[in-house]
Amino acid sequence: MNAKLSRQHRTSCPSVSGTGSVFLVLDGNAAPQVTLSPDGKTAVFTDVDGDRVKITTTRGAFVQSDFTLVPAGKVGGAQLQTLDLSATTHAAFAGANITITAARSALGGDGFVNVGYVNATGTDLGGVTIEGDLGQIDAGDGTPAKPALTGLAVQSLGRLGTSTQVAGGSLQSDLAGQLGGLLVKSDVVGAFVKITGGAGDDDIGAITIGGALRGTSAANSGSFFAAGDIGLVRIGQGIVGGAGAHSGSIEAGG
Repeated sequence: MNAKLSRQHRTSCPSVSGTGSVFLVLDGNAAPQVTLSPDGKTAVFTDVDGDRVKITTTRGAFVQSDFTLVPAGKVGGAQLQTLDLSATTHAAFAGANITITAARSALGGDGFVNVGYVNATGTDLGGVTIEGDLGQIDAGDGTPAKPALTGLAVQSLGRLGTSTQVAGGSLQSDLAGQLGGLLVKSDVVGAFVKITGGAGDDDIGAITIGGALRGTSAANSGSFFAAGDIGLVRIGQGIVGGAGAHSGSIEAGG
C-alpha cells in the first residue's frame, strides 16, 4: 500500500496484500501543542526564541483546547496567541491564580514570554502574572463588588501591538468587576484597560507602571478607564499622549 502524506519518511511495513511502502506525514505546519502535567495544573511549551514556558493554575485543569499556539521563530518554538478560560466551560477556574513564566533553555531564550490574549470572559480570576508582554485580557462575571482579577502583573502591556494575537486582535482589555491592582514593570503602549465595576466602588486598587504610559494614534490608546475610583497611581517615566482621542490618559468615574 502507499499512503502519501507531507514531509516524507520512507519505511517498509506489512500490508494486507504483502509488503509495501508507507510515507508517514510529519506536517511542519501542524499546530504546536503544550505538554500537560497529569493533573492538568501545568502546561509547558517552547516559545519563539527558545524559552521554556510554564503555565500554572491553582484551580481547574488545563486541556489542549485552552491554548492557541502557532509555529514561530527559528528554533521550532511557538507563539501563544490565546489562553481561553472563558466561563462557558471553565467554571472550575473561578478564583484561580494563573502564572506564566519563561526560563532560558539550551535552545536559547531571553527569559520573557509574550502572550497575545487571555480570555477569561465571564470568569473571575485571582492573580495573573506574565513574565513578558500581554496584548489583551478580558475577565470577570460582571458582579460589581467582586474582583474580576485580584491582581495583574506583567512585564509590559501592549508593547508588541497585536502581532502576538490571532488576526483581528485587539489591545482593549475589558474587566467586568474590580481589579485589585496592576503592576507593569516597563511600558504600557497603546493598550486600553476598561474596568466596569461600578460607580462608588474602588474599581482599581492601585496602578504601578515602571516605565511610561504611551498613547498612539488610536482612540483610548495608552489609557485606563474605571467606572468607580482608582487607588494610588505611580508612573516611573510619565504619560505620553498620542494623536488618538483620550490617548495617554487615566479616568475615574468616582
